[in-house]
Amino acid sequence: MKVSLNWVRRYVDLSGITPEEIAQKLTFAGIEVEGIEHLASGTNLVTGHVLDAKLMENSDHLTICQVDMGAKYGTVQIVCGAPNIGKGQNVIVARPGAVLPQVTITKSTIRGHESNGMICSLLELGVAAKTLSQASIEGIEVLDAAIKPGHEDVLALLGLDDTILLLKVLANRPDALAVYNLARELALLFERPLRDWKVPLVTGHKPEFTVEVKTPKCPQFTIRTLKGIGKGKTPEYMVQSLKAMGMRPISPLVDISNYVMLLTGQPLHIYDIDRLEEQKLVISDDIMAPFFALDDKEYPVQRGDIVIKSGHTIACLAGIMGSNATGVKDATSNIAIEAANFHGTSIRQTSIRLNLPSESSQRFIKGINPHQAEDVLDLTIHLIKEILGCTTYSSSVSVDTIDHKLKKIAFTLDDINHKLGTSFTATEVEETLTKIGFAIVVGPSSWHALVPAHRIDIDGAADLAEEVIRIRGFEHIKVELPFLQALHPGLTVTQRRQEGVRRLLRDRGLDEILTYTLLQKDESDRFRFLNHDEVFRIGNPMTDEHEFVRASILYSMLKVANFNVARQNKNLALFEISGVETTKNRTLNLGVVLVGNKSLRNHLTTKPYDFFDMKGLFEALMAQLGIDQGRYRYERLNNRASEFHPGQSATIIIENQLVGLIGTLSPEAEHQFDFKKAPVIMMELDLGHILSLRISAIKMTPPSKFPTMTRDLAIVVNRDIDAATVIKLIRKTQKDVIRQVDIFDVYM
Repeated sequence: MKVSLNWVRRYVDLSGITPEEIAQKLTFAGIEVEGIEHLASGTNLVTGHVLDAKLMENSDHLTICQVDMGAKYGTVQIVCGAPNIGKGQNVIVARPGAVLPQVTITKSTIRGHESNGMICSLLELGVAAKTLSQASIEGIEVLDAAIKPGHEDVLALLGLDDTILLLKVLANRPDALAVYNLARELALLFERPLRDWKVPLVTGHKPEFTVEVKTPKCPQFTIRTLKGIGKGKTPEYMVQSLKAMGMRPISPLVDISNYVMLLTGQPLHIYDIDRLEEQKLVISDDIMAPFFALDDKEYPVQRGDIVIKSGHTIACLAGIMGSNATGVKDATSNIAIEAANFHGTSIRQTSIRLNLPSESSQRFIKGINPHQAEDVLDLTIHLIKEILGCTTYSSSVSVDTIDHKLKKIAFTLDDINHKLGTSFTATEVEETLTKIGFAIVVGPSSWHALVPAHRIDIDGAADLAEEVIRIRGFEHIKVELPFLQALHPGLTVTQRRQEGVRRLLRDRGLDEILTYTLLQKDESDRFRFLNHDEVFRIGNPMTDEHEFVRASILYSMLKVANFNVARQNKNLALFEISGVETTKNRTLNLGVVLVGNKSLRNHLTTKPYDFFDMKGLFEALMAQLGIDQGRYRYERLNNRASEFHPGQSATIIIENQLVGLIGTLSPEAEHQFDFKKAPVIMMELDLGHILSLRISAIKMTPPSKFPTMTRDLAIVVNRDIDAATVIKLIRKTQKDVIRQVDIFDVYM
């Protein structure tokens, strides 16, 4: 955010204080100043009057000018290339030796004609282009006819001798988005008196306007009408203030509303009453329709977006931008001025979705002072009457559900000192908080602080402690390391077992990855076989693609695998251990994805990954965790699992509890991810549950007296009997003798 020090000085005397000192004080008080700029710069400048201007021979753009620069500097010849130069103009002249932001001026000869300086535009003096009109950008600056030639302090004459502070305003200090609140802060820090911006109460006739609020997202909506507004020009002080803050002057009414918003932090919107369908505004958030904004673009309004309607017309996208159908024009004479309060979360979501940021939306998102709407409207009407004039104006029409009682916080002196590690006295704390604007009531056992209306960020004793230390100085905090005692050194049993899983997978050649935990809605519903609860939607997503917390790891891992395969990294063995979440529970899952071919032992030949590679990996993992084969079994995956190949997939059951699934990606899903016909094998386990299981008892068995014997058995079984049932039966037959059972051939 840009802040004009000239504007701040209208409310607090900063004489004798340099911009650098101001920046340091603000930064150490919690409002970071990122830089200091000058609105414009230039030395050796003087005002001049163009006595004569003739087009140079053999040139279509160069003009030879005779410029009177007053009695001290006389009349000189200057060659100018600006398209708008003309006889009789008052202009800014940079004399030879002048240093401008981009150039140093010297005497020169242009096509045989002497030029003794340069006639300047504001752009050449360093004024930001976005604050200038197109004419000011393309040509020289033509000064007011009343300005005499020979003035040397040109920047001060034009209000351009301003210093701009570049502030980084964080969410915890929304009050800093108002120029007056920064003046308030500087008055406190430098112990200078503060002048108020408020004007006497402006009362008017009974309003003919009505307002209806149909959404809780608008807790406050106040409007006043003015009729018979005259014509006029935006005052120079206001023009320069807006430019200094990075805003381009547009028209008197718009400039006044922007000026008041920047000063007070309260966004305003002005409607042309004669362009409204009816003398009533309805605020709602249940409309789906196109919205035609002031920038002449069309935006799609969705349910949840706060809009302000007049009849069937959307008159304003609340808190963001007005409609071109109801906005003020040069001919506007009857207006309605709105000062409202909208929920910041809703404004932020709409602004991001439509890519439509604005100065107003920035303030609603961070939060505004809900107690000043009437005072702000009084100031706005006062300025309109003073600058343009009007015949009649109304009192307020307001819908207000806000509790206007000031927040009261209970705290003790020990609360402050304990949180800060300081030893401030009661007098020091009370004096500091009182200076900031808190009303302090000291009780026998605790204190109470009434929070100033503009400090909506203050919620508890910790905030009060922060206020005390930032004003009194952080040097009061003792520099010493805290005493910390490690109560649980080392890893827990679960953490050690989890590291064992990682070590096993890395030893077998797998690479660990970390993928995004947020997905869009359709993605979050994929591969959900371990958990069917409702997915968790975050309240304030950064983008539509990162709106839901994933309930399965596999989709995120497949996106990473697909990204690699598309870049010719075709053989992958990946795993991830991460939490997944639904509205009802959170689990720690292990995901494994094998893609393409695996290298065999001689590293010269390869073999495509298959279901049995993943099955072997799972069984090695179970052995590592001390869960023997008799405790788990495989079952055929049901038909709902459309992402898995129906004949090459299975669920994993441990002690009658579903803990995972294993299988090959189905041809349809493989085509969707475009894996170039490479085999894709996947596994997802509820690792948190598995790690919580008891470890199978380890018994010392003496070496057998007899040699190992291997037997091949050929068994004919029905098609509906799965391999796991056969293996379980064989183990059960002679469990004291049989050590291992493997299936090595299947004949269909």
